[in-house]
Amino acid sequence: MRWLAAYLPAFVLDLHERGTATAVPLAVAGGVPGREVLTACNEAAGVRGVRAGMSRDTAHALVPELHVVSRDEAAEAAALRNLAAWAGQFSDVVSIEPGRGLLLESGRSLRLFGGGRRLGRLVRQGLATLGFEAWVALAPTARGSWWLASRSRGTCIADREALERRLRALPLTVMALSPRVLVDLQALGLSTLGDLEALPRDGLARRLGAGVLRQLDEALGRRPEARRPHVPVPRFHAHLDLPAPVLEQQALLFPLRRLLLELAGMLRGRSAGVSRFRVGLDHGGGRTTAVDVGLAMADDDGERFLELLRHRLERVDLPAPVERVAVDAPELRTMVPVTGDLFEAARVHDGRREAALLDRLAARLGDAAVCGLVPVPDHRPERAWRAVPVAPGRRDVSEAPAHPLRPRWLLAEPRLVASPGEGPEALSLVGGAERIEGGWWDGHDVNRDYYVAEDRDGRRLWLYQERRPPHGWYVHGLFG
Repeated sequence: MRWLAAYLPAFVLDLHERGTATAVPLAVAGGVPGREVLTACNEAAGVRGVRAGMSRDTAHALVPELHVVSRDEAAEAAALRNLAAWAGQFSDVVSIEPGRGLLLESGRSLRLFGGGRRLGRLVRQGLATLGFEAWVALAPTARGSWWLASRSRGTCIADREALERRLRALPLTVMALSPRVLVDLQALGLSTLGDLEALPRDGLARRLGAGVLRQLDEALGRRPEARRPHVPVPRFHAHLDLPAPVLEQQALLFPLRRLLLELAGMLRGRSAGVSRFRVGLDHGGGRTTAVDVGLAMADDDGERFLELLRHRLERVDLPAPVERVAVDAPELRTMVPVTGDLFEAARVHDGRREAALLDRLAARLGDAAVCGLVPVPDHRPERAWRAVPVAPGRRDVSEAPAHPLRPRWLLAEPRLVASPGEGPEALSLVGGAERIEGGWWDGHDVNRDYYVAEDRDGRRLWLYQERRPPHGWYVHGLFG
């Protein structure tokens, strides 16, 4: 078994910074309301003298435009759950380290992703696109990989012997110890895990409790470690608070892209797609602008989601600056993986290209401008079909009534022509005839004989002759 640990060293700060591409002075405050102190600040604030431990008032006096947010542990936990769902694309067992990162059981994923180093790089780069810095380590034990990740940016260890050597050099602070126990150990002159391991186990257990030895044994692989796997919920919801209100649609795409990539990763991990999602633009004061994005076919492509959303946003007038963006996909659809073919000439056709075209047209022109056609049981050609909305995920497969050969392109109005064999068009009949009578019940009575004809250039036309005087000939359709 191999575990990949993704330690997020600046998780709380990243959570609030990833809503903008521009670095603004930002700090996170915690503690008792009214007496909060800063627990972290970003580089833009740090270079101007802001430090952790300062009070809000002191920090604001130093940097008036400093943006201070209070810690929200519920929001942090929700964000980690979304990241765990996103990581499901790399492993079927993902465990959350509360407040700090993720652990992925990766033994079954190494071959699929081309080895441990490449897998670690993919996870690190993927988290970076979502706005989170990650330190990654791969090791034979979960706790060992976590301790290594918390101390270095990239580690890949394949065997137990190498893991033990690396762990023995780590400081005691990587362990989950109470401050009192840590002080006691340091008072004994211990500074590394190797120092701790060298002590007599019985005496250590009596003095500090069994928990210290348990952590050490789990990290070294001498006893199994039970970890609770994350179970994703069957929907997606994520939001981002923006450091400063935004009034331009294009500026909203940056934070929304991160949420949509998060959604896409979660979908890939579940072999699912969505055919509709909603973007909420919160203006504060209970005012929200909702933008619905529908797809003709369920998909899991985050960049495609963003492209469709960009077109939709161009047609939205924002009534006020946006303070928070959110993405909600309440319904996930199971997707059947498309199996490729060895030969390029035999590409699998699954309708995705056509669906993508429909989605782009609807996003650019509006839903009302794009429609589909379904057959109607009526012999009159102009009434044998009707337009229907291209609803998200809808694929009408209506059974068309059986008819003799008919063209797919009907003229909006039949065009009067000379009789076959006469006139400049020199039409000649090559097939037919189909007699169509009907419509007396709705006032659109027709009484025609249809034929297939060719003009002098070989183009096939669909002609009819009125059976009523003056028995004129008309072109009604064109064959492809």
